[in-house]
Amino acid sequence: MLVGIIADTHIPHRLKSVPQAVFEIFSEVELILHAGDLVDPRILDDLASLAPVKAVRGNVHLVDRSLDPQLPKAQRLHILGHHIVLTHGHGSFVRGSLERVRYWLSQDRDEVNQRIANWCLDMYPEADLIIFAHSHRAYKQRFGQRLLFNPGAVCPTEGETPSVGLLTIEREKVSAQLVELT
Repeated sequence: MLVGIIADTHIPHRLKSVPQAVFEIFSEVELILHAGDLVDPRILDDLASLAPVKAVRGNVHLVDRSLDPQLPKAQRLHILGHHIVLTHGHGSFVRGSLERVRYWLSQDRDEVNQRIANWCLDMYPEADLIIFAHSHRAYKQRFGQRLLFNPGAVCPTEGETPSVGLLTIEREKVSAQLVELT
């Protein structure tokens, strides 16, 4: 099964719409997972023209509570025997705010990804695949048999190339690929 992974679109604040390249990259996916900070939920309808979409709320959704009924904090999925968790990775309002301050002080997105990965491993011990976002930097790391994957951000971010991810899920294994938007 081919799955498209997208995050941090921040539409309409940082982008007007989902870039056409995303539709081209996701043209053959069977499922799309959005790891939060979409801002305008209408983009889910746009993505659903390609495949079914599952999404979670991100830290910017803490400001607009109207999205809460539609977007859970985390989604747990079971695909071909794999336990998958989709989350934005910011945790609570307090944790997310502290993470933002830490980033402003250090400007190190790799550190942010590692802290989120550690938090996710503790929060979701049952998952063999955890998809997260929040840092706007792509990340892929295995911890034993567990895979953690951040597709990076679709929206423009200083020092980062916009990107999405593709997952290939088979009964025996899951592989993740980062695809830069050009």
